[in-house]
Amino acid sequence: MRVSLDWERVLSSGLLSWPGADLSKVDQHDYNRITEDGAEAVALAFVNRHRAWRVIRRMQREEHADWLLEDAREGGRQIVALEISGVDRGSIVARLAEKSSK
Repeated sequence: MRVSLDWERVLSSGLLSWPGADLSKVDQHDYNRITEDGAEAVALAFVNRHRAWRVIRRMQREEHADWLLEDAREGGRQIVALEISGVDRGSIVARLAEKSSK
């Protein structure tokens, strides 16, 4: 899948790929989590690669973000809260509007 990313006003393009899955075994997975888990995996890999952010822990629902990360590059321990969302059907614009209204 071709992807492009605008990160701090720098546009990057590339390919995103992963091994195929046996869809006959999809019932072994939590169908409601498949998209979210995939979006989180891509986002966490990206921020680690491009920002050197490391996961401290998964945040709880009432904490209003998904992950608590640290950025130790700047000499001190800077804490970052990261919210991630993904869609497998529909509009990302509609999803962002839904998330921002909460």
